[in-house]
Amino acid sequence: MAVVPRFNKYLFPTVECVIIHHGRLRGEPVPVYDLISCMREQGYKGMRNIYAGLNAAIQDGYVTNVNSGDERRPLYAPTLLGAVDTGIYMAVVNILYRGVTPSPESARIFISTMRSVVFWTAVRRFFYKVAVATVLRRLGVIIARNAPPDLEFYLRVADEYDYHTGDAIDYSIIIKALTGGEVKGLPKYRLANIIIDTYRKTSYIVQEILSYTSIFAHCDVVSLRNEVVNYLRELIGEGQEKQALISELMKTLDEVVERARRATIPLAYRFARGQLTVTNNVTSVDAT
Repeated sequence: MAVVPRFNKYLFPTVECVIIHHGRLRGEPVPVYDLISCMREQGYKGMRNIYAGLNAAIQDGYVTNVNSGDERRPLYAPTLLGAVDTGIYMAVVNILYRGVTPSPESARIFISTMRSVVFWTAVRRFFYKVAVATVLRRLGVIIARNAPPDLEFYLRVADEYDYHTGDAIDYSIIIKALTGGEVKGLPKYRLANIIIDTYRKTSYIVQEILSYTSIFAHCDVVSLRNEVVNYLRELIGEGQEKQALISELMKTLDEVVERARRATIPLAYRFARGQLTVTNNVTSVDAT
């Protein structure tokens, strides 16, 4: 029998506090008493409220209860899905509710709706970042084989490559979280940083979309080719010689775009299958 998701007004503030303290502890599980001051800052006092949030978070898969060997000292750790949904919730609260707490039912509806938007935005931006990084790697090879190489331009390209590769990793983790994937084999402190980055990146996506962007602009994966071309022209510059360099990079770009197109369909299927499972369950809204 499927576990029924639960929502109450303490849920997401509690998960946010677990995420924050998990990061401060460099990936170590969070003692329940460490959450008291954080929850008080959000206007919630008392251990009963904290446990109400934690119990719902555990049932929803946002937080795990880590066995400390001492029942009197429970420890907690956040999950990637908890980071994504909490990022959505906090962005909705800040943009649409101006800091006022929405009802649990409203929170559930917004999260169900915005997950799809976050997923397609992350897919679009992931493939864009991969395309840019792949082309930049090829550009670095071209620069290096010139004699003498333009060292200043090479270092600039290397910095850009590192930046876009890092962003691609962030977006890939959001996609993993929304398609049931996991991040394994990392040191605790690195996983804690990834969870915080996922929370912040998701919140940023939702705030951006709710503030001033079109939802549908984020769903077109294949159109990223023109965006990458514009990026390259800005990076490399104009002129006949520069155009020849851009043209040399187009084959690499076209290969990446084609891989992105082929990968989109199975990603969409995995995401839709997971959401179908969620929406087929009846959601429990706590009275608290």
